[in-house]
Amino acid sequence: MSLPQILSQLSGGMVRTVGIFFLTLIFSLPLGLVISFGRMAKNPVLKNLFKIYISVMRGTPLMLQLMVFYFGPYYLFKMNIGGNWRFTAIILSFSLNYAAYFAEIYRSGIESMPAIVTDHAPHAPEEKDVEFRYAPCGFTGLETSVGVVLTDLYHTNIFTINEIIGKMSTEPANIFALKAGSLKVGYPADVTIIDLNKEWTVDNTKFYTRGKVTPFQGKHCKGKAVATMVAGKFVMRDGEVCKR
Repeated sequence: MSLPQILSQLSGGMVRTVGIFFLTLIFSLPLGLVISFGRMAKNPVLKNLFKIYISVMRGTPLMLQLMVFYFGPYYLFKMNIGGNWRFTAIILSFSLNYAAYFAEIYRSGIESMPAIVTDHAPHAPEEKDVEFRYAPCGFTGLETSVGVVLTDLYHTNIFTINEIIGKMSTEPANIFALKAGSLKVGYPADVTIIDLNKEWTVDNTKFYTRGKVTPFQGKHCKGKAVATMVAGKFVMRDGEVCKR
């Protein structure tokens, strides 16, 4: 075999290797996120199923998994697979294996997240209605954060209500050493009253803030802050700011 032929085969192999790498990432990263949510589910059956899946994927050699995917269709189902199946089997086995590792990375990151905060950046619509690279970062989350978090993290069984309260109130206060985030005697009576099952739709025309740009416009939410007290006095009830 001549040198040009050797180089041609090496370059072709490198291209396929790089292609396998990127395709594996494309499939395994989002799949890992889904698996991590299943691993954190409050349903014990679902949680244990995903836990077993992760244990199997991480506990068995990758080459064994690759052999199962490559030879399995023929020996288990008597299916005659064409030559192109080899590449597909590699992508499938690599993606499912890597997804298990990514799931644990996602899970550890989500569960160790100390606080859920919002960036109250009241940009005007014309400031945001430009090319992505020119648009200023952030939006106002003051009137949507509780509803969105309850909808996407509480009602999906990712976090308990106590965990959400901790991450949105107690822990931020602890991080900044504030005398807040607690109902202990002597602490300011700053209280948010939440209806966990109140259903509503985000409508930025009803925002009190002048920064009405929100990516959650039209989002159906379940759970809402129905009243807020500051220093023992109501400042908001049923979505209406109380008069001073």
